[in-house]
Amino acid sequence: MIRTSAVVSLSLCLATAWASIPGMANYTAVWWDDFTGPAGSEVNQGLWNQVDRPNNPNKELEAYITGTSTVQLTGTDDGELRIIPYKTDRWYSGRLESKGTFTCPPGQSMVLQASIKFPNLDPNSGQSAGLWPAFWAMGNTIRLPQPDYQPWPYNIEFDIAETANIHGNSALGVMHYSDSESPLNYKWYDYDSGKFHTWSFKIDLRNPDWTQQSLVWYADGNEFNRITGDSFGTDPTTWNSIAQKAYFLILNVAVGGGFPGYPWDQTTGGPDSAMTVEYVAVYQSIEGRPQAKLQKTHQVKPGA
Repeated sequence: MIRTSAVVSLSLCLATAWASIPGMANYTAVWWDDFTGPAGSEVNQGLWNQVDRPNNPNKELEAYITGTSTVQLTGTDDGELRIIPYKTDRWYSGRLESKGTFTCPPGQSMVLQASIKFPNLDPNSGQSAGLWPAFWAMGNTIRLPQPDYQPWPYNIEFDIAETANIHGNSALGVMHYSDSESPLNYKWYDYDSGKFHTWSFKIDLRNPDWTQQSLVWYADGNEFNRITGDSFGTDPTTWNSIAQKAYFLILNVAVGGGFPGYPWDQTTGGPDSAMTVEYVAVYQSIEGRPQAKLQKTHQVKPGA
C-alpha cells in the first residue's frame, strides 16, 4: 500500500497481559496487543489510532471511520481483532495505526510480527473482489511536522503482508523507498486460506559489515524475501536512513485501487470479509538482557 525508536514506552506494554503472544528465542517483547476484551468492544485506544478519513490514495473506494462497526474485538479467550469492510451508501472500513514507534537499536535486531487470518480471497469468486487486507509499517517521518516531515515514499514503507483476490491466496512482501514508487524486491508467498498465519518482518543490524545487514520477511517462520545493505550501493548513508528509522505499524482493509482491482456487484462486505488478527508484537534481540517469560513458549524462526 502507499503509501514509535530504540526506546519504546514500556507503559504501553504493561497494560496488556503476556499470555497471548508467543515467545521468541533470543528476543524479548517490547510492545504488543493481544486484543483481549469483550465481544464487540473497541480496540485499545492507548495503543492505536483508529483512522477517520473519507478519501484515500491509490484510487481506493473506502472511507475509514472510527467505532466498532469496522474495528472490533471478538471476545475470544485468547483475544482477536476484526477489521470489517462493508457497504451501505458507499464502502466503509477500518484502519489502525500504532501510536508507538519502533526503531531497531544499532548492533541489534528487531522483529515486527502479527498472526492474521485473511478473508477467503478466492480468485474465481467475485465475493471478495476488490478487498485489500494488509499488515505493514511506515516511517514515522510522514507524521512529523516540517522540517522533519517526509512524504511517501521518502518516509519508507514495508509491506509485511498484503493480498487481494486477483492474486489468489498469495501475499506480497515488499519495500517502497526514496524517490521511486517502484517496489523493491517484489516477493510473494502462497498461504492456506481460512487459517491464521504468522507474518514477520526483521530488521537485523547485528552484522558489523553494514552491507550484510538485512531486512527479512517471513511467513510462518519461512523466509520469503530479503534485502541487504549492499542493495543500496557503497555508501551506507541510504541504508542507515532506512534501517535505523522509527516505524509505526498499520492494520487495514482497503477496498478498490490498483493493487486489488475494484469490487464487483457481488462483492460481499461484513464479518465474512473481515481480516482477523490474533496479536501484534514487536520484539528486540536480547543482547545481554534477560529473556522475557511468556506463557506461550513455541518458537518462531525469525529469532535466529
